[in-house]
Amino acid sequence: MICTLLLICLVPASNPVHRIQDTGREVPTPPSPGEGERPLWGDRRGDGLAVSWVLGPGRQESAQRLRAGQEKIKVRDFDGAIPDFERCLQLQPDEYNACFGLGVCFWEKEEFRKARDQFSKVVQLVEKEKPDAPLPGVHQKLLGCAMLLEDFDAAVAEATRLIQFQPTAEYFYARALARQRKGDLKGTIDDCAGALREDTHLTKARTLRAYAIVAGGDPDAGLAEYAAAVRAKPSDPGGYLGRACALYRLERWAEALDDLKAARKFNRGVSSDLEQQGYIAALTTLVQMRSGRKEAAAEEARSFRAVLKEIGKDPAKNHLLSLPLYLAGEVSEADLIRAAEASPARNAQARCEVLFFIAERKLVEGDKAGARQFFRKSVDTGAQGNLEHDLAQIRLIVLGE
Repeated sequence: MICTLLLICLVPASNPVHRIQDTGREVPTPPSPGEGERPLWGDRRGDGLAVSWVLGPGRQESAQRLRAGQEKIKVRDFDGAIPDFERCLQLQPDEYNACFGLGVCFWEKEEFRKARDQFSKVVQLVEKEKPDAPLPGVHQKLLGCAMLLEDFDAAVAEATRLIQFQPTAEYFYARALARQRKGDLKGTIDDCAGALREDTHLTKARTLRAYAIVAGGDPDAGLAEYAAAVRAKPSDPGGYLGRACALYRLERWAEALDDLKAARKFNRGVSSDLEQQGYIAALTTLVQMRSGRKEAAAEEARSFRAVLKEIGKDPAKNHLLSLPLYLAGEVSEADLIRAAEASPARNAQARCEVLFFIAERKLVEGDKAGARQFFRKSVDTGAQGNLEHDLAQIRLIVLGE
């Protein structure tokens, strides 16, 4: 688990520590078209596209359907908007605004393969009219889809395109994260440096660089980088949580517990992240179990269960919310695995995480054979570049595999 908070219209939240956060997913507001007009839907200045005005009765229905779909998206009626956009495309197959609308609908419904198909069609159709159109908004969505679908080669390509258009800290960070998941530690460190050149206060870039340094075999330098992240923005829980993960990896339980407490303290208020709270509770539970504090470990589950009850959240539908409850014996192993397998995005990562936590619990409880089996399953997901995958490999070596 590495710290992934990507703020460029990318993805729903799901991994607190190197996971793309649910920010920037606002529904695009289409311009108000005049009667019979066919405007480009989106930021015409940023995309560098001219407005295409089409009048005539032959296209009136397609224009009406396009506007109807756009209005439904404004009120988040995505299921209702899809038939309008599909009918528009039946009447006018080259209407890239309808493809973009479909992409937004599928994105919000977390059907990311379908979303990527539609955003790719937008690029193809627009480039027929204007081959040099940069389309940053569309390529941001394509980058998000690639990350969510764990297609990291495509993610690197999309991030590179966006950096060429505008070298922002977020684009460098996105490419760093994709390279981390490909096992390219040097590329990760270089792109984190690029991100920090653009924004010296980007905590997640420092924590990702720190993770890559630790994974590369220099824990002291990595911990120094985590400390720099905390100093740069002491109110950001990401720095503390990233360092807690590194300390857990190094089996420095007391220090890890201190950072987990700090991460919890700063994960509050309107910007709090429930999934991050779940992961903090789960990792805290493991630290308490490894330290022989069974009652303290049980209290973590009780406290987190109370939080979920208060807000009416069902943990069965989210593996990160289920983790602390599983460690306390309140969620079954099978149910935890099902929650991960149902994840609409980053599926390999989700499975890797739960299989690792199952293995850790078995190891703490003295079931070395069972732990070995689940560490192997965690590694076999192929989700390299995450704490759980990397640490599972280390555990297998220690267990003699």
